This record gives sequence, C-alpha cells and structure tokens, in this order.
Amino acid sequence: MTTITIPIEDARQVAIRIGVRHGLMPPEATLVAEDYLSAELSGIRTHGLLKLIVLPAALQKRLGAPLPLWEHEALMMLDGQREIGPLAARMCVDRAITKAKTHGIAFVGVRNISRYGRLAPYGERLARAGCIGIIANQGGLAIAPPAGITPVLGANPLCLAFPRPNGEPLVIDLSTSNAVWSEVILADVEGRELPPNYFMDAAGVMTTMPSAAYSVDSFAGGRGFALALALEVLCGALLGARLGRAVRDEYDLGYVFIALHAEAFWAHGEDIGSGATAFAATIATLAEDIHHATMRDPHLRGRLPGERSAATYRTAQESGILTIHPRLWERLTHLAEGNA
Repeated sequence: MTTITIPIEDARQVAIRIGVRHGLMPPEATLVAEDYLSAELSGIRTHGLLKLIVLPAALQKRLGAPLPLWEHEALMMLDGQREIGPLAARMCVDRAITKAKTHGIAFVGVRNISRYGRLAPYGERLARAGCIGIIANQGGLAIAPPAGITPVLGANPLCLAFPRPNGEPLVIDLSTSNAVWSEVILADVEGRELPPNYFMDAAGVMTTMPSAAYSVDSFAGGRGFALALALEVLCGALLGARLGRAVRDEYDLGYVFIALHAEAFWAHGEDIGSGATAFAATIATLAEDIHHATMRDPHLRGRLPGERSAATYRTAQESGILTIHPRLWERLTHLAEGNA
C-alpha cells in the first residue's frame, strides 16, 4: 500500500481545523481531533482520522447538547439531539462518574447521537476516575446469524475498564464481529481491496470488493452472535432505540455507560481485603502470570488487552510522525480548507 509520512502535529492541526471550519468550537474540535488521532497513532486506523470524513455531514445534523429525558438517583436517560459522538460520550461518562461517586453505581443511557468510534478512551476515563466501567452500544446493521447472509445485528462493541491504583487502567475493548465495518469505508477511501475472508456479498460469497460488502460474521461463531444479540437488546430495547433490521441510521442506536465506584466496594466488608492496595496487587499478579505464560512460539510474550496498541502509540509519539494513505490525507486537507 502506498503511504506518506507527515508530522503528527500537522495531522492534529488539520483535524482541529476540520472541526472548527464545519461548526465546532475550538475546545470541542480539539477533543474530537485527539480522540481520532489517538486511534490513528495506536494503529487502529479504522477508528482514526478516517472518522473525520463524515464529521462535516454529522455536524449539519446536530441539534444541540444532549437533554435529559428522565433522571432518578443512579439512573439517567438522555436524548442526544444528534450530538457528535465523542462529545456525547464524554458527557455521558462524566455524568456516570458523578452519579457513581454519589450512589456507588450509575447507569447512563443515550440515543440519537452520532457514532463515536472506539470505546476504550471512555472506559479509560471512567477507570482513571476510580470507577469500573462497562460501555456498550449498538453498531448498526452488519452481523449475519451463524451460517446466514442477511445482516440482522450491529457489530456491537463492548468495553470493560478497571482502575489500577498506581498503574495504567486495564481496558478491554472488543467488537462482536470478525471485522469492523469501518474497514469497508477505509478500503474504499484508499482505493484498495478488503482483507480476504471477512466480508460477504449479498449472495453470501466472501468478497474483497468494498462496493460488494453486505454483511460480516460474528467472532467465535454462535457465541459471538449471542453476545452481539445480548448487547443489541441491552442497548436497543432497554433504551427505546430501534433494533436489528428496523435500524435506519446511527441516530436510531442506543448507547450504555455503566460505572461502579470502586471506593464504594473497597470501603465495606472485611473480605474485600485492604481495598485499593489489594485490588491493585491482585491485578498485578494476574498480569505477571499472563506476561510470563509459556507460549507456543517462544519468541512471543503473553500480552494484556491494549498493550500492543499502547506500544504502537508510544513508538509513534517518539518518532513524531504518522504514516497515512495519500488519498485519505488529501481528503482531510480538503475538508480542513472547507471543501466537501
């Protein structure tokens, strides 16, 4: 694949300019830019700067800041008013943190927002505030049932995040599909074929053509489909969002943010041990077991979820440059100049 290298700061400024030129205030544009740039630098290109391509259209549909539909102690439901996904997600996380610190637990639901890409940054925000975080949302139509062709569920992602006192949070962020649909969009923008054996066409034949992609399998067969189904019900039916084939666009989807304030658990019960210290020590021991596990390939080392992308991010930051496809960079610079 043909690529070019550019300074990270150039990419950051282009991303911010896209947001500001198309309607965001500078602080808002900076938050959105950092979210997508972080994904790009972590090697998660499907959730990186590519997301900026649809930002201008999403901003045109924006109605205002999310509004509470109802609220009761630890519970809250919001109408997102078509807010930009990263801004809406950050707001929901902050509401969940506040409620969890008061009630020990919080559940914040929102619908009618644009998609926000990775869940990991918001799980990490919960964990750094001392909360165990559970984040999930519907992903739009993508997953076919086992041995099926018709997409009936979203590639519904799930994130679990755990605070580690005196250490980096443990964040687990996964999709329930074998491949994320953003891969189709990225391949189309870059003018290349899709990876083989991931996407099906409307006849159920595996395809590498972005224009022919119709559906994707869940990971781990029926087990992945069952998890995707559970998340569809949790984030859709519970929140009054649309489900399955009734979904028309991203504004029909539901998003869930759950926070458990760890201090509330550490402060009660002698069986908990010594609270934060015991919690951190237990996770540290488990991490060491994983790191030192015997591997089938002796050149490999056991890894915790997120460690590879974190290493990729650090390497990119140290180099000060990122690698990007010239067609994508051209699209982004045009948007920064105010062109569609």
